[in-house]
Amino acid sequence: MHRQNIRTFLETAVATLLVTANARAASILSGPVINPSNGHNYYLLTSDFWEPSEATATSLGGHLVTINDQLENDWVWDTFSLFGGTSRTLWTGYHRLVDNGPFVWVSGETPGFENWQAGEPNNFRGNENYAAFVPPGQDPTSKKWFDMFPETTYFFDNSPIHGVVEVVPEPSTVALCLSAIVAATYVVRRKLALAFSQFRE
Repeated sequence: MHRQNIRTFLETAVATLLVTANARAASILSGPVINPSNGHNYYLLTSDFWEPSEATATSLGGHLVTINDQLENDWVWDTFSLFGGTSRTLWTGYHRLVDNGPFVWVSGETPGFENWQAGEPNNFRGNENYAAFVPPGQDPTSKKWFDMFPETTYFFDNSPIHGVVEVVPEPSTVALCLSAIVAATYVVRRKLALAFSQFRE
């Protein structure tokens, strides 16, 4: 009986933790918004810590945003940093796995493009392992990044910090079929051209 009480207590505690975690998870503030340059869907989340924001991103089928080039960098900043007329700091998916280690994308994409503000990343508080956009309230034109500690929902100028989610759409069945047809047509043409050239010889 004692063992059963312990088990019931543990099950209740785990369930409570899961409910609490889900209640803390960020929710969608805006989106999906399609980026015309790459066709990906983006969401702006309610203000929250980095980890709950990433958890919500994965539940939407994506991750916190991976910035691949200046065009995407500027589009994300222009689209979300002043959403609703409020200056907003934006979490990206760029983070360190260990203090002072290299930054990597949570999506698993290979790091390449970076857009740090001068002097960043500086790991000022010792655990600033997460990259975010400098908010317009701090610098209205920079569109640069800085490193930030994760357990905060406000920047120093009181700009709320929001996750930006990027979801890469799955290829449609039609697109896959068309790709297969194009590939098959290419192979058939190559074989016919080779056979014809041999016949002429």
